[in-house]
Amino acid sequence: VVSHGASLYGAERSLLLLLKHMNRGLFEPLVILAHPGPLEGELAALGIRTFRIACPWWVRMKSDRTSLPRRFYRELRAVFRLCRLIRREDVDLVYTNTSVVFSGAVAAFLTRRPHVWHIREILPNNPDLISVLPQPLLFKLIRRLSRAIVVNSQASGRQFDESYTARGFHVVYNAQPVDEDENEESDSPVDPDGVEASDWLVACVGSLQKIKAPDDAIRAVAAARGEIPHIRLLLIGEGSSEFKSYLHALCDELGVSDRVTFAGFRTDVLRILSRCQALVMPSWNESFGRVLIEAMAVGTPVIAVNAGGIGEVIEDGATGYLVAPQAPEEMAERLVHLYRNPDIGKSLGAAGRDVVAKRFDVGTYVRSVEHIFTETQRDGG
Repeated sequence: VVSHGASLYGAERSLLLLLKHMNRGLFEPLVILAHPGPLEGELAALGIRTFRIACPWWVRMKSDRTSLPRRFYRELRAVFRLCRLIRREDVDLVYTNTSVVFSGAVAAFLTRRPHVWHIREILPNNPDLISVLPQPLLFKLIRRLSRAIVVNSQASGRQFDESYTARGFHVVYNAQPVDEDENEESDSPVDPDGVEASDWLVACVGSLQKIKAPDDAIRAVAAARGEIPHIRLLLIGEGSSEFKSYLHALCDELGVSDRVTFAGFRTDVLRILSRCQALVMPSWNESFGRVLIEAMAVGTPVIAVNAGGIGEVIEDGATGYLVAPQAPEEMAERLVHLYRNPDIGKSLGAAGRDVVAKRFDVGTYVRSVEHIFTETQRDGG
């Protein structure tokens, strides 16, 4: 299993859930991590072996200025080490958990092992993820180097082309347990700084970057403050110092610095979400939006931009609210509506929880991926 990171953001949380519930009698996962991080500790607690191999990103972050020759050199080193590991451990199948790294796919090709690629990002029109290679070539390589491709939404598949379902693609939605014991988190219950008992809490969860549009969440809270005096926005996630400075300046400009809390990265997101009156997701290029089903699982109503795969998760007016991209005033109207009608919020939360239990259950998610692994290995054997 090749992971692009060792944090606990959406892709890593989905991977961890898969490995936690995988049939260990049939599969023995070995996980490749580029660097230390909280995912490494979680895997160790599950008794899963990890290996440190720095696989370079071929879909880079905007701040990544690594030269092409240096990226190729790092790729050669990573592929060489992966090939040795695959042969030494007698690996039967290679699984890459993201579209941004290619080392696992190349190593699988060179060692003649079947490869499964799990696509969790939408790359076109994404200003924060920049393909080092031309995108058509990138997508062609993903197809060429994979025996099977898993996408986390129909929208993720359509970035390849409209006929993707006929070409070895499998749509497997992310999952989230609704059982309270399953959702317990290890952090002690400490609220972010500045939170008061009287606050009407709104969460916005995700890395602080342009495409996630946390600035629209700030604008929505500023627009709603007149009707909701004690509203407080919790921005949960990290980002570059430059972008955070921009967000702080925006808070000052809109006069809501006292109503916005920069909570940083948290591992107790579910506990915080369960205390919130709403989750907002202003991102305008989301492949699925894992935090949506996390909020729904704990009964918190959600308001999200109708873009990417979000419309496949939320039924507008039934399990949450969908709003137009880059329309914070519309998001503010929905927040005010929930504030004035708390019973509607409870109804949306209950309906969302029910949908997660039925459509995004862990058993279906894990069995679907396991079936793809089994069929791919059998076809490639």
